[in-house]
Amino acid sequence: MRHKPTPDEQSLSREQLLKQYQLPVGPEPEVLRRAPAFTGEKNEPIEPQEPPSHFSLHQLMGIILAACLLMVPAQMMHPAVYAGFMGGIALYFLGLMLLLGLRGSLVWAVFLSLLMVYATASLTAALMH
Repeated sequence: MRHKPTPDEQSLSREQLLKQYQLPVGPEPEVLRRAPAFTGEKNEPIEPQEPPSHFSLHQLMGIILAACLLMVPAQMMHPAVYAGFMGGIALYFLGLMLLLGLRGSLVWAVFLSLLMVYATASLTAALMH
């Protein structure tokens, strides 16, 4: 059903009707508030800012080089032993991340590259067994 305009609405133009229902846009009018010292409110502690969420190409190349160097012992070890070795390194790095509170995309990239090396070593050990 369509809304039938009232006699007041019929006399108003379309623009006037729209203006009647529009809210003002812009900054809010200043509201006077009591100072926190008078109200007993406490400010929340400011949390530390996150480190930047990007890293350079040189850092990425360093991560890849480190992952390649971690794969060198695989030539000299039994695949299952090497997979256990890489799992231990990945767990050790995860523990360091948690204990030291390391954050940022670079830290996660290093951890994920360690996981990928571990996954590759585990898959190799499973297929060779």
